[in-house]
Formats: sequence, structure tokens, C-alpha cells
Amino acid sequence: MNADNPLPPSVRWLEARIEPNPAAGHPPLPATLPDRMLLLSADAGVTATLSMLRDLQARHYQGDVVWLHVCRNPAELNQARALQHAADSYPELSLLVHFEDRAGQFCAEALTLAVPDVAERTTWLCGPSGFVDMVQAYWRSHGLTTPLHVGRCLTAPTPARQPVPA
Repeated sequence: MNADNPLPPSVRWLEARIEPNPAAGHPPLPATLPDRMLLLSADAGVTATLSMLRDLQARHYQGDVVWLHVCRNPAELNQARALQHAADSYPELSLLVHFEDRAGQFCAEALTLAVPDVAERTTWLCGPSGFVDMVQAYWRSHGLTTPLHVGRCLTAPTPARQPVPA
């Protein structure tokens, strides 16, 4: 990672272009953890999700962990160094970052492509309300029965996102 490339080299980018369809904090991790987990965050949700990941590391959790973080572009990737450290130091972790300026606005189809086995993973979700609402709607519309634990991040209003040109 350097000034020209702020992205951790071990983070897999989601390059596929997907066209979208027209209380701070995070839920605590239980004492007994599932074998397969998805940590799903956007924007400021990265901070709470890092806390959950540190908890998993402290417990020496060796299950299968996928963390998918969504942000607009590399310049807005909060906690980039901490993400780099997590990717480098935790072999159980598969870290994915969805940059909307490169892969298009994050949507249900992007989640399915990024994490094809999402229906088999207990998920912890943290991000702004619109992001959380979209993921909850995905759970309902796909009839998913795996647990979805939700935390919302309070963020300042941001300008409307413009579609990424093709």
C-alpha cells in the first residue's frame, strides 16, 4: 500500500459491473460461533466490523470468514491499514472490497456474485440505513433462513450517488 495505490494488495477487488435494480454499534458475537460467517459492511460500518473481527481473532476462531466491505472508491476506504493488517494476519479471512466507482453501485446481484454461498453463512451486517434495508430486503426476497444480525451506523448525509458510466 502506498500513496499511489492505497489498496491492500491482498484484497480482492470486485470488478464485475452490476447494474442496480430500479443505533450505531454492532450486534455482539455469540459465545458459540457458526462454522461459516459473513461480515458485511459499508461506509462507517467498517469500524464496528473491525471490532467483530478482532473479537474473532482473540477467540482464535478458525471457521470460514468472508468480509465484504462496500465503499465508493479507494480514497474513501476508511481503515485501509487495519484492513491490510486483517487480510495479512488472519488466514481464515477472505476479504472483499466492492468499490462502486469501479464495480457499479452495490446491489443484491452484486452480493450474490461476491458471496455465492451467502445463504449458508450466518451474517453480521453493519452500515448506513439504506444499505441495511437493501440487505434485509434481499434476505426476505430470497427466503434466506440463515441468521442476519444487524447494526446500523449513523452517518452524515451524503450527496446522491450518480450512476457509474458504462
